[in-house]
Amino acid sequence: MDLSTLKSNVRGVTSEVLKTCRDRGYDVDEFVAAVFALRCEIQGKWKSKGVSLSETMDPTDISAVAETAAACLMAASSTTIANVKMQVTMEKAFQEQKQLIENEHKEKGDILDSLARGICATKDTIGDSKYTEFHQKNYTNIVLGIWLYNEYKGVARTPAAPSVTRYIQQAQNLLHDAQEQRTRLQNTIESLERAHRRVFSLGDQENASRLQDSLVYMACATMYCEKLEDETLQAMELVRALKHDMDDLLSTVHEIVGKNATVPKDDVYPIFDKLGRTHRAVADEQRLLVAKTRLQDALAHFVAADMVALQVEEDVKSIPGAEFLVECDGPDIPEDTEAAEAIQGTIRISKDDLDQTAFAFNGFCPVSFVRRQGVPISHNPDVGFVKFQDKVYSFFEPVALHIFASNPRAYIEGVKALAMEEPLLLQPLGLSSSSPLFDVARTIHLLKEPLQCCSGTQTPTHFVETYIDKEYEWNVWALRRRALSLADLRGKATHSCQTNLSHFKRESQVQVWKPKQASTQTHSNKAQTMPKNLRYIAGLRGAPDVKMSVVSLELDIGQTHQY
Repeated sequence: MDLSTLKSNVRGVTSEVLKTCRDRGYDVDEFVAAVFALRCEIQGKWKSKGVSLSETMDPTDISAVAETAAACLMAASSTTIANVKMQVTMEKAFQEQKQLIENEHKEKGDILDSLARGICATKDTIGDSKYTEFHQKNYTNIVLGIWLYNEYKGVARTPAAPSVTRYIQQAQNLLHDAQEQRTRLQNTIESLERAHRRVFSLGDQENASRLQDSLVYMACATMYCEKLEDETLQAMELVRALKHDMDDLLSTVHEIVGKNATVPKDDVYPIFDKLGRTHRAVADEQRLLVAKTRLQDALAHFVAADMVALQVEEDVKSIPGAEFLVECDGPDIPEDTEAAEAIQGTIRISKDDLDQTAFAFNGFCPVSFVRRQGVPISHNPDVGFVKFQDKVYSFFEPVALHIFASNPRAYIEGVKALAMEEPLLLQPLGLSSSSPLFDVARTIHLLKEPLQCCSGTQTPTHFVETYIDKEYEWNVWALRRRALSLADLRGKATHSCQTNLSHFKRESQVQVWKPKQASTQTHSNKAQTMPKNLRYIAGLRGAPDVKMSVVSLELDIGQTHQY
């Protein structure tokens, strides 16, 4: 498969699908449109036309394929569209977080490499070529290892090592949230499965199809939830192992250095380098934990948004139906199952004898999937398992185990055929390798660059002048009808009022009283002065026994009351 040809066809078909949907008033995301086009390719919607997205296509073929894909997209159920949006969102979020971490590493690496080259060049002037060759690649890790050792001894000013205890606590919180979410999903899946069993046994195709879409949606959501759980558990084990390695390296360095003032750098530099690398690995896991938390939030948003819509109605719950495997079209069951098992080479395994946890089809029951025409149902570990061709298969109920053990190949091929009819189940069933064309992550990468769409517009020969009133009405009777409609006389009431010019105003007289005449007296002018304060010194002359004193006088002369 030529990747450049696939990219060109997918981008061209996606552009045409977007144009067709928007012309018909249907707004859709470009990534969702591309995934639906690939879904139609796997389902063989245009196989009869002799075209394929993996082969060269002309513009006419692209337009025809896009028309078919747009029709399938607009006719799809809301649950199927939500399933595609969830897969696109999860894959996009994972790629964005991965790209962000790579950009951070590149930026930090460029800065540290520039600093290392500058320091190594300074040392090279001294003539220590061995120092330059060794530190050109390992300088940053060595410095980081020395910093960690100083922190280990308690002489570092700022902590260098990330808190592993804090990381484990955050990872456990994330794991707990994921497990609670998976439990809620399992409860909803059980309700949906029971309802589907009832309506399927009664031949209610409409409700059965709706519930099947819901079960497929929940299977995909459960897949992402379990994937987050597994990755979080693996990351916790890795961080614990890295922490143990860091402690061993610090102890080794401490034994070498001890109280010595100098030690050979060839003895400690490799250890410091490994210590720095281990520390950076722990820091990367912390950054990935943040990305996983965001993925968990995105998944919780999708599950919470559609949990109400996927609840089983009371009328569906009340429908009586079968409590065991529903018989429908499927491979024939041999009369002598024991002889068939011996011929096929299947081996039954009990729950206690099972020595592995990886199951074929990711733990979905192949018999229920085939006999219910593509409904994913998780296994029941108490039923038992069957080993066939080095793979372990699990089942929902005992009768399914007996049927599969007698004819495994037919059901394996049946699962693969039904999964091709609904490619959204390829990844939950672990069959992505069966159809490498349907890859959501690669589809997102193909649409990384902006899309281009060929379109045209029509213009009139003579433009309409702006001063022309298009709403002008020349008919007088039409104007009168419009006036009556605007007046709405039937909803009006008659009121009367009096004004200054009204003929019905009241005659009345008003008497005006003139103001009372009064006289006033002429005022008199008066003045006022402030008293004068005078001080005299007495006793400057006279007999020898006369003492000097200060005499203060206040002269209140010229006041108004004196006249």
